[in-house]
Amino acid sequence: MKKQELIVQWNESKYLVISSMFILPTSIISYIRHYYTYSILMALVVFCSMNYWRKATYGKRRTIDLIISKIAFCVYFYNGILNLHGFNLIIGVLGLIGMVYSYYKANYFFTRNNINWLKYHCTFHLFVGIQSFIVVYYLPNIVE
Repeated sequence: MKKQELIVQWNESKYLVISSMFILPTSIISYIRHYYTYSILMALVVFCSMNYWRKATYGKRRTIDLIISKIAFCVYFYNGILNLHGFNLIIGVLGLIGMVYSYYKANYFFTRNNINWLKYHCTFHLFVGIQSFIVVYYLPNIVE
């Protein structure tokens, strides 16, 4: 088996393993609110992200992380459109802008070998955690 070269060294990626945990409260609140599919989805997002960043190489773990995170984004974006209204929608849009901006800047700096990519990607994880939590919080109650 050929050893793959790391995309990011552990001294940087360890922060992304930790910041992936910012998404975990959404899984927990989803479970509490009886949205079990959402809970499992976000737990998978956290697991796949942490699993990828613990040893960041090109390969199956990276591909799975990207696929699961894109599916989660689509699910939460759709549900945000359906369930956020008024002031909550404004907060949601501002958070979405922050999320897209921090993701863009992380990629921008990463391609230029600038360490600031790490701060932006951790910030992206924070925005994902906040945004997904807001969406789940405003989903209609399943059980009274």
